[in-house]
Amino acid sequence: MTSTVFTFNLSGSVRHQGLSISGVTVSLFELGGTGADSLVGRQRTGSRGEFTFGVSPGGYRIEIEPDPNTRFLRTFNEMNVSGNTVLNVGLVTGSILKVKVVTKSGAAVTSGEVVALAIDPLSYRSSATAGSDGKYALTLPKGRFNIGLRYAKRAKEDDQRASSLPFLTSTIIPVDLQADENLEIVLPDMCNFEGRVTDIFGVPAANVKVKLTPAIQDNELLEELGIDVTCVTDSTGEFRALVESGVYDISIEPDQAGLLFAATESNVEVFVDMKKHFQLAEGFRLRGQVQYELTQLAQCLVRIQGLDRKIDLLTKTDESGQFSVGVPGGTYKLVVSAHPKHAPSLTLEGSQFSGLAPWTRMIVVGGDTQIPVRLVQGTRLYGRIADESGHTRTGVKVSVYADDEKDLSESELDVPLSTCMTDSEGTYSFFIAPGSYWLAVHTDLSNAQRIEIGTEPKNLDIDWHGWCQVKFEVVSESGQKVPRCRVAYSPYGNAITGDGSSKSLPKGSILTDPDGVCNMTIPAGVYSLRFSPPSDSAFEPKSVKQISISHDVTKTIRLAVKNSSQVSEQ
Repeated sequence: MTSTVFTFNLSGSVRHQGLSISGVTVSLFELGGTGADSLVGRQRTGSRGEFTFGVSPGGYRIEIEPDPNTRFLRTFNEMNVSGNTVLNVGLVTGSILKVKVVTKSGAAVTSGEVVALAIDPLSYRSSATAGSDGKYALTLPKGRFNIGLRYAKRAKEDDQRASSLPFLTSTIIPVDLQADENLEIVLPDMCNFEGRVTDIFGVPAANVKVKLTPAIQDNELLEELGIDVTCVTDSTGEFRALVESGVYDISIEPDQAGLLFAATESNVEVFVDMKKHFQLAEGFRLRGQVQYELTQLAQCLVRIQGLDRKIDLLTKTDESGQFSVGVPGGTYKLVVSAHPKHAPSLTLEGSQFSGLAPWTRMIVVGGDTQIPVRLVQGTRLYGRIADESGHTRTGVKVSVYADDEKDLSESELDVPLSTCMTDSEGTYSFFIAPGSYWLAVHTDLSNAQRIEIGTEPKNLDIDWHGWCQVKFEVVSESGQKVPRCRVAYSPYGNAITGDGSSKSLPKGSILTDPDGVCNMTIPAGVYSLRFSPPSDSAFEPKSVKQISISHDVTKTIRLAVKNSSQVSEQ
């Protein structure tokens, strides 16, 4: 199985007012669709500001990160590469915010990272660690920002010095930056939080990651700023951190090489210095061996996702094709993918795939478990999703489920084996092993189709009725985009803040992107909507009591500006 993969040059230069800028970091990411973007490469511009990458066709994001000691702003561009591509980037300058962080006694805090997140209508994010002068310098465009501080260990730092201990503060300071400015952040009084992690017999657990996160469910800003702290236990199972008085969620993640499994504690109150003991239970050994025909396959990627608890583990097979992890009892989704060197690419219907199909199963672990994994050559399942009028459905989720001789339900145990999104032509595509499956569009499980896949590619077009694709563009009355606006929807007549949805119509919420846009796919019906910008926004929330959705629609929602007294109080 062989095929030709075409590569193209993605090149360009970085300039400012016509002058070449050398030494600028250029990072290239492949767009991941519904998953995370992956780093393709990173380099610095040459003496003429030039950069070049060799890439295959697809979607990419290129990020330009100037030296933090300059006034140049970070920038990024997204593009689709289908041939040799040239991108010339012009840098613009901003203002410098210099931040000094001190304790109440005046001692400088240099083991941190200052994070700036723009308030609408801007969409910009930046962070900086302390420089040689002990201050944090951020280059930002003019506008309003929320400034937060999180722990970031510096190289060659003594973990036992109080000034370098991991710390966590929820302090956020709003800044209206119109020119270069200095800011001093004074840390509040901190509590000494010490802990010890052992197994149920009291044996210390070393190299365990302990993460503390503010337990403020409705404060999305803390989550967006990444305000949390992670400690690692020493050989005695102990860790220590300084935290602001408050309530925290704690997650504990042991070394994957052992049998201890993760644990969480919610709403832990820390208002004074305290010590806490955490016990981790021992799990079971999940083992497996991966083969293709009679050959054991090394370097296969194995992913284990918990369905009844928050566990997501990655491991690889050894030279004998074996893998082994410790997990608690429960139900898991296991996905095994061959390394490319064991699975040469295969071309089907003009599309390239790995020759061996991913192996995906739902398994129940109630004790030590051995799983034989047999990879086989895959084939393509593809088709087109259209409505009753023949219009294609773009950006719609399509999922494949295991056929376990029962109808699909909407329980959490019905987890898809694989998921994709339809492209601009309404086409979906899977590369899977031959067998029997359920195929469902979006969350419409009641209309899922049972299908049989042989060794030959299978085309299955679907006419999908009764669902609508809705796009909201949230702007101010003057046309400014409103990012991070929460759009909540529920069946008309049900309170948006209520606990349930009607059986036929869903409820939920979604955030607008940096352009103030959100997209949702929902059944046709009558809904109530509420548009809630961030609490620090300059705009008022807005409710739409009743709206009938019967077809695909794009609507612009305009938010009023808060009165001056409300804005000044923020």
